[in-house]
Order: sequence, then structure tokens, then C-alpha cells
Amino acid sequence: ARNALNQELREDLKRVLRSVEEFDVHVVILTGSEESSAFASGADLTELAERTALEQRELSKRPRIYEVITDLNVPVIARVNGLALGGGCELTLACDVRLADARSKFGFPEVSLGLIPGGGGTQRLVRLVGEPRTKEMVYRGLQLSAERAEEWGILNRAVPADEFGGTIDEVVEDLTSRPQT
Repeated sequence: ARNALNQELREDLKRVLRSVEEFDVHVVILTGSEESSAFASGADLTELAERTALEQRELSKRPRIYEVITDLNVPVIARVNGLALGGGCELTLACDVRLADARSKFGFPEVSLGLIPGGGGTQRLVRLVGEPRTKEMVYRGLQLSAERAEEWGILNRAVPADEFGGTIDEVVEDLTSRPQT
């Protein structure tokens, strides 16, 4: 459902990302399926509703997907092609380079469910945009356009849809043409 981050997806993604270091990989690109119009729409709420608090706590032990991304020894590009809400926004923030189709939206809608972001996104967001803007996004459940997210410093670039593929290719070429560090 719009690339919701269910437990199976999180575990599969962690497994794949951990295997990157076994191969000659120079860059990782995370993106959503084109059909869904979402990079990642956040947690799978159906799955969350079926768990007890203790079960959720057990499944949330570190390292979570966000730490796995942060700890990779190769650059990770968020290729945001639609909604990046809740955990999807946190996934974006964990990446090294954040590029988005200009039609994308970013936010933390958890407040509408009586929750707060739980994947470290509030700390990452504070480092990027400061405390006042973080509080506004989290407390109000504010959704930002890609252009506003770029203005605030969440994104490296918001790119018009017709230029998005070329921009991604250009960044990947820059990253892969240099010696690995």
C-alpha cells in the first residue's frame, strides 16, 4: 500500500543493504515504485494495529533500517518520487543525498494518530532545519512540498519531473566516477 514500510520490507531492506559491502558497489539508490506515486508512505498502520506495545518494542530494536542506511560505507541516494510521509520521510532523512521529483511531499503525519516519529527522524531533522521548523512539522503534522523541503534544507534538490531521471543519472555518474573512499 503506497510502499508502506511493513516489517517484512524493513527486514528485507536491511538484509540487502548489509550485503552491499560484500560487493563492489559505489552507490545505493532508494526509490519507490512508479505505480504507487509514493517513495514510502510510512508505517503499515494495519500491521501496527495488530501488535501489542511490547511486540512493537521488540521489533524496533536497533539497528533499525535508518541506522543501517546511515552506517553504510557507500553513499545512499534517496530518489524520492512521490509521498515521503512518516517513516518514508525518516528514510529520506537517513540518506546521504536527497533528491526529489518536484511533485513529492514530505511530512510527519503521526500527530494525527496520537504518535510521534519514532525512527530518529526528529533528531535528523533538527540537524538539517533547526528546532523551530522541526517542531512545526512534527506538532502540526505539516506536509511540505518538494520545493519547500529544498528551501528548508531537507533536500539537496527538488527537480522538475521531466528532468528527474537525468539529474539522478548525473549524480550517480559523479559518485561512481571517483575513487571510493
